[in-house]
Amino acid sequence: MFVKMGFKKWTKGTQAGLRIYTDSINKLSSILEFPSRDTQWRSLRDFLHAIELSQGRTNVPPYSRNLQIIDSSLLKELSTTMTIAQHDHSTQGYITVSSGTWLRIIVEKFMNRNFYFEFVSGDNIDLLILPDFKLDIRKQRKNELNIIEKKVYFKSLRKSNVVPLEANIIGLYFELEEVKYISEKEKLIPFHRFPNLNSKLPKIAERNISCDIDVCDNQGHFVKFVEVKSLYGLPGREFNLTINEYKSREICCRNRWEYEIVVYYRIGKQILKRLVITPEMKLITRPSGYWCNFEKTSKNMKEL
Repeated sequence: MFVKMGFKKWTKGTQAGLRIYTDSINKLSSILEFPSRDTQWRSLRDFLHAIELSQGRTNVPPYSRNLQIIDSSLLKELSTTMTIAQHDHSTQGYITVSSGTWLRIIVEKFMNRNFYFEFVSGDNIDLLILPDFKLDIRKQRKNELNIIEKKVYFKSLRKSNVVPLEANIIGLYFELEEVKYISEKEKLIPFHRFPNLNSKLPKIAERNISCDIDVCDNQGHFVKFVEVKSLYGLPGREFNLTINEYKSREICCRNRWEYEIVVYYRIGKQILKRLVITPEMKLITRPSGYWCNFEKTSKNMKEL
């Protein structure tokens, strides 16, 4: 999510950092469905609702979150706190930046100027990505998406003459990144299944395993199956497996076939972390719902 903030000073100039405006706070309430760091509030929305009910009283405790700030290159980081407090009948947020830090230099340089920042919510900590201050971060992400689309379209058309669906473009991009990783880093031979669901290798296809990449060694011997997931946000977020993917992993465990799940945690096309989940690692699952339809019975028909 992109939110507008400003570099400001307060407390008679003794403190400096980022000021979060009311409109941005209201926008953040749609993604900050997590408790405050002191567990005083179940979510930012609960805090805002309490202010609505306060009827002019100014004793509503603030909503605070642990925050990690990262520069646009994702190389520098700073741990701090974001606090959203009652301000008369409205709200005001602030992120104090200590003197002597790399971010304080930026604060001083761009004092009293507003920019859009990228905000990513997490269970226990949130992430704030700074723009590069030469290009609006919203345009930067759009440019990155264009790069992803061009790369995926070019490789897909050259390889299989099939144009990927728009919804699959980012996922397919990181599948191609994993193909490159397996080939260059692991020195193995990856067989990317796209656009097919089944393996192109006859003996592997017989196993009826759902995944994205089949991997062999230089002699053509099977090494492992690889399923690739890409997630926007901080490492640790849960990911989705289809029923076939989950069952395939179980079948592989029983037969001692290697089945890796590779998760790319990303911001735009930049990778925060490449996480490999091996067969020995236990998956923690929770029900996420059902795809439903309905069937008209004779009783329904009589009622109509």
